[in-house]
Amino acid sequence: MVKWQRIGSAFTALGLIGVLAACASPGANSARSASVAAAGQNVGVATRAQMALEQGDHATAIDFAERAVEGSPRDASFRALLGNAYFSGGRFASAEAAYEDSLALSPHQPQLVLKLALVSIAQGKHGDALAQLDAARGQLDPADYGLALALAGQPQMAVAVLDQAARNVGADQRVRQNLALALALQGDWTAAKTVAAQDVPADQLDSRIQQW
Repeated sequence: MVKWQRIGSAFTALGLIGVLAACASPGANSARSASVAAAGQNVGVATRAQMALEQGDHATAIDFAERAVEGSPRDASFRALLGNAYFSGGRFASAEAAYEDSLALSPHQPQLVLKLALVSIAQGKHGDALAQLDAARGQLDPADYGLALALAGQPQMAVAVLDQAARNVGADQRVRQNLALALALQGDWTAAKTVAAQDVPADQLDSRIQQW
């Protein structure tokens, strides 16, 4: 069974933008100084949201992320952080809206498109997810793209993508395990077990297959 909260929390730390870089010069007016101070406060709030998310405290993460977005509604990174918090807390429709808002502000975020596809899948909107994945295909890691295809109900397409990626020089364990999962979702349990055995210890293999 897919653990959607786990998938939602598996994201890299957001690179919160350097909003303090344009600090006011000594002669700036008080309004500009107040604006910079507010921006700095929002970064602090967003950082607390990130820390809570990494600790698995979804409610606190959502609260702080919502406050960050309220303070800086035009900041795409805060919107993405809010989406991550909602995703991890199982609020998929809210996560979808937050990701779409972030992409509207900053369209070139392929990893965010991937997360948007995942929350679409979590809501059973496989057609939307496939369209989102197709639009960003050339920008996504094949391991991520293939796994998302499998979760979106297209295991045969996923196997084709992941099998090719697994044959490339330098292919890692993540590619092979995603291929094994795609094979399992396709119903080819023998092949799934064979691929999984390349990286999973023998005494853990049956447990891994049962989880799938």
